[in-house]
Amino acid sequence: MYLAEKNMLVMIGIMLCASPVMAAWEPSPAEMAALPPYCAAKFGERANPELARTWRSSMGGDFIHIHHYCAGLNFLNRSRSMPSSQTRDVLGAVVREFDYVLTHASPDFYLRGEILMNRGIALSMAKRKGEAVGNLLKAIELDPKQPRAYMALADLYAGQNNRSKALETATEGLRHNPD
Repeated sequence: MYLAEKNMLVMIGIMLCASPVMAAWEPSPAEMAALPPYCAAKFGERANPELARTWRSSMGGDFIHIHHYCAGLNFLNRSRSMPSSQTRDVLGAVVREFDYVLTHASPDFYLRGEILMNRGIALSMAKRKGEAVGNLLKAIELDPKQPRAYMALADLYAGQNNRSKALETATEGLRHNPD
């Protein structure tokens, strides 16, 4: 069997095994409105090449990968409205989409801290707390002015009954984000 045929069979298998939430990967208009504006530019690249060009000039070469981050964000948003018993596969897809961008984008990509923060949130929702803490700490290290990273980390610590660490994290977050 040729490599192209094998790849096609693998892709068909993945699509057949995908949950219904992931099968319809393209965001609806309402879902698109909840995503950052560069997602609409990337997903609508053919319909509005000028908008995509504007974002590409802003993001540089890493714009080529941004649809994976946008898909991950959309899956993360979808998972929030699902019963927790049904989120495992979706949260796994979220992490894989974020991992793609973290692996393929340049090390100094300006959204790396935000991606790690959202990866940490997804891992926390998937009950992978240790990995979540690591991602959130790295996100804060890369961008100390991310209030959501501090809030998610403080919530994790509070959920582990580590109130002193939660308070320390919240205090540090307020120090960097007084508003």
